[in-house]
Amino acid sequence: MSSKHRDLLVTNALAILLGLAASGLLLLFLGKNPVTTMLTLFGSLFRDRYTFADIFVKATPLMFMALAFGLPFQANLYNIGAQGQFYIGSVTAVGLSLLLMDNIPGPLVLVVVALASMVTGGLWGGLIGWLKARFNANEFLVSMMSTYVALNFMNYMLRTFLMETKGEYPQTDPLVKSAWLPIFVPGTRLHIGFILAVLACIGRRVGFTVQDAIGLQDSRSRPEQRRSRAGRDQLQAALRDDILHRRSAGRHGRLH
Repeated sequence: MSSKHRDLLVTNALAILLGLAASGLLLLFLGKNPVTTMLTLFGSLFRDRYTFADIFVKATPLMFMALAFGLPFQANLYNIGAQGQFYIGSVTAVGLSLLLMDNIPGPLVLVVVALASMVTGGLWGGLIGWLKARFNANEFLVSMMSTYVALNFMNYMLRTFLMETKGEYPQTDPLVKSAWLPIFVPGTRLHIGFILAVLACIGRRVGFTVQDAIGLQDSRSRPEQRRSRAGRDQLQAALRDDILHRRSAGRHGRLH
């Protein structure tokens, strides 16, 4: 194991342990037994297959949102608005699914909705990149505040155009199963979106390795060209991360 991988493993393990310790300390302040609480918590995760599989269902959009932050970070950009981009993709996915699910075959619905979610999420994130390039706006603040705009937009849609037919609660009508992503573990909600999220993470890891190798050669040969491409590469990275992230938003929105 290389020193880089060892350091990564150690830092992640320490982060988990320190997080558990801090949680236990807060439980003590509340007058609860942290050991008993943790045993109950982790025991409930493995009580049945459905509950255990739901861990990976909920991890799917988080993996894509991690990519949405990690990719621009490689270009020294901070995409704090991944959650807002998720909301925009979800609204697009659900709205289009409701519109198309009774008119075209389910597999075609999935393709159309996935592409549309990627486009809308990419445009929402691309607006942040454009403001950065055009007005030198702070992408940290702009992306963070855009989350609240997206949240309010989603809430507005749920109370107006996307509200269920009964008009009782701010939620959509249920989607037909043909508009869901295929479930690959029977008796659970675990769908192929999780597999795609894992493949995306692996693909980006391999891509970073190749880019590092190319960048090393480039730094030895053409530093002036590399500097001239720096701004463009930053914007491309910001747009790529949003497009990847939109897959998560679209799939997660369709499933629910």
